[in-house]
Amino acid sequence: MAVFSYAKLCDVQDVNEADSVRYPKLYTPGHNDKLFNKRVFARSVAEGIVSSLVLFFVPYCAFYDAVKPDGLDIAGHKAFGCVVASALIVTVTLRVYVITRMN
Repeated sequence: MAVFSYAKLCDVQDVNEADSVRYPKLYTPGHNDKLFNKRVFARSVAEGIVSSLVLFFVPYCAFYDAVKPDGLDIAGHKAFGCVVASALIVTVTLRVYVITRMN
């Protein structure tokens, strides 16, 4: 099923000439830079940097000087990487859920 969906995505074509002449208002947001411009790009970059810093430093601070009950530390690279990766997956999933529910 997933292979069919990906194959269908590769078959996407541009709007033909007749439709682009018939519906010229489809292109006005792009010509006026309403949907994507430098300000939107800069905001996206800033949001990415902030979320990356939060997703890294919250587990980093939680794992700093972390010790198991038997005296061994749990702040290994494997455990830390698992926590950061899990937090990233949860964050992205929640963001997609919020965006799809709001639109």
